[in-house]
Amino acid sequence: MNEHSVKSIQPHKSENFNQVFQEKLSELKFSKHSLLRMETRNVKLTDEERKKLLEAVEKANSKGIKDSLIIMDNKAFVVNLKSKTVITAMDKSMLKNSVFTNIDGAVII
Repeated sequence: MNEHSVKSIQPHKSENFNQVFQEKLSELKFSKHSLLRMETRNVKLTDEERKKLLEAVEKANSKGIKDSLIIMDNKAFVVNLKSKTVITAMDKSMLKNSVFTNIDGAVII
Protein backbone atom coordinates (compact mmCIF):
# COMPACT_ATOMS: atom_id res chain seq x y z
CA MET A 1 0.00 0.00 0.00
CA ASN A 2 1.49 3.35 -0.95
CA GLU A 3 1.23 6.67 0.87
CA HIS A 4 -1.44 8.01 -1.49
CA SER A 5 -3.82 5.14 -0.83
CA VAL A 6 -3.50 5.57 2.96
CA LYS A 7 -4.48 9.23 2.71
CA SER A 8 -7.54 8.37 0.65
CA ILE A 9 -8.74 5.91 3.30
CA GLN A 10 -8.50 8.28 6.26
CA PRO A 11 -11.22 10.74 5.18
CA HIS A 12 -13.50 7.78 4.57
CA LYS A 13 -12.92 6.60 8.16
CA SER A 14 -13.61 10.11 9.44
CA GLU A 15 -16.84 10.31 7.45
CA ASN A 16 -17.83 6.88 8.76
CA PHE A 17 -17.15 7.95 12.36
CA ASN A 18 -19.21 11.13 11.92
CA GLN A 19 -22.06 9.14 10.42
CA VAL A 20 -22.05 6.63 13.28
CA PHE A 21 -21.80 9.46 15.83
CA GLN A 22 -24.80 11.26 14.31
CA GLU A 23 -26.78 8.02 14.23
CA LYS A 24 -26.02 7.48 17.92
CA LEU A 25 -27.22 10.99 18.76
CA SER A 26 -30.41 10.44 16.82
CA GLU A 27 -31.12 7.25 18.82
CA LEU A 28 -32.43 9.39 21.67
CA LYS A 29 -36.12 10.06 21.14
CA PHE A 30 -38.44 12.54 22.81
CA SER A 31 -42.07 11.69 23.55
CA LYS A 32 -44.77 14.17 22.60
CA HIS A 33 -45.28 14.82 26.31
CA SER A 34 -41.61 15.62 26.85
CA LEU A 35 -41.50 17.93 23.83
CA LEU A 36 -44.56 19.78 25.15
CA ARG A 37 -42.97 20.07 28.61
CA MET A 38 -39.69 21.29 27.12
CA GLU A 39 -41.58 23.92 25.15
CA THR A 40 -43.71 25.17 28.04
CA ARG A 41 -40.82 25.06 30.51
CA ASN A 42 -38.34 26.61 28.09
CA VAL A 43 -35.94 23.65 28.36
CA LYS A 44 -33.55 23.75 25.42
CA LEU A 45 -30.73 21.35 24.60
CA THR A 46 -27.56 22.14 22.72
CA ASP A 47 -25.85 19.46 20.64
CA GLU A 48 -23.28 19.05 23.41
CA GLU A 49 -26.04 18.60 26.01
CA ARG A 50 -27.77 16.02 23.79
CA LYS A 51 -24.47 14.15 23.62
CA LYS A 52 -24.11 14.24 27.42
CA LEU A 53 -27.70 13.11 27.84
CA LEU A 54 -27.15 10.15 25.51
CA GLU A 55 -23.94 9.24 27.36
CA ALA A 56 -25.89 9.29 30.64
CA VAL A 57 -28.56 7.08 29.07
CA GLU A 58 -25.92 4.59 27.97
CA LYS A 59 -24.29 4.67 31.43
CA ALA A 60 -27.63 4.03 33.17
CA ASN A 61 -28.48 1.30 30.68
CA SER A 62 -25.17 -0.45 31.38
CA LYS A 63 -26.17 -0.61 35.07
CA GLY A 64 -29.47 -2.33 34.27
CA ILE A 65 -31.65 0.68 35.02
CA LYS A 66 -35.01 0.67 33.21
CA ASP A 67 -36.32 4.16 33.91
CA SER A 68 -33.83 6.81 34.93
CA LEU A 69 -33.83 10.33 36.25
CA ILE A 70 -31.00 12.23 34.60
CA ILE A 71 -30.00 15.56 36.10
CA MET A 72 -27.76 17.74 33.97
CA ASP A 73 -26.87 21.28 34.97
CA ASN A 74 -30.23 22.92 35.74
CA LYS A 75 -32.35 20.41 33.84
CA ALA A 76 -33.86 17.02 34.67
CA PHE A 77 -35.11 14.30 32.37
CA VAL A 78 -36.95 11.06 33.02
CA VAL A 79 -35.88 8.56 30.38
CA ASN A 80 -37.14 5.09 29.49
CA LEU A 81 -33.89 3.32 28.68
CA LYS A 82 -35.29 0.37 26.74
CA SER A 83 -36.74 2.68 24.09
CA LYS A 84 -34.19 5.49 24.69
CA THR A 85 -37.11 7.89 24.99
CA VAL A 86 -37.23 11.03 27.12
CA ILE A 87 -40.57 10.85 28.93
CA THR A 88 -40.57 14.27 30.58
CA ALA A 89 -38.28 17.23 31.17
CA MET A 90 -38.00 19.84 33.91
CA ASP A 91 -36.15 23.07 34.43
CA LYS A 92 -34.37 24.35 37.54
CA SER A 93 -37.51 25.79 39.14
CA MET A 94 -39.25 22.41 38.93
CA LEU A 95 -36.39 20.53 40.63
CA LYS A 96 -36.89 22.03 44.09
CA ASN A 97 -39.22 20.08 46.37
CA SER A 98 -39.95 17.55 43.61
CA VAL A 99 -40.75 13.88 44.05
CA PHE A 100 -39.80 11.57 41.20
CA THR A 101 -41.71 8.33 40.82
CA ASN A 102 -41.54 5.36 38.48
CA ILE A 103 -37.75 5.43 38.24
CA ASP A 104 -35.26 2.81 39.37
CA GLY A 105 -32.06 4.80 39.08
CA ALA A 106 -30.57 8.24 38.62
CA VAL A 107 -27.58 9.73 36.82
CA ILE A 108 -26.25 13.14 37.77
CA ILE A 109 -23.94 14.76 35.22
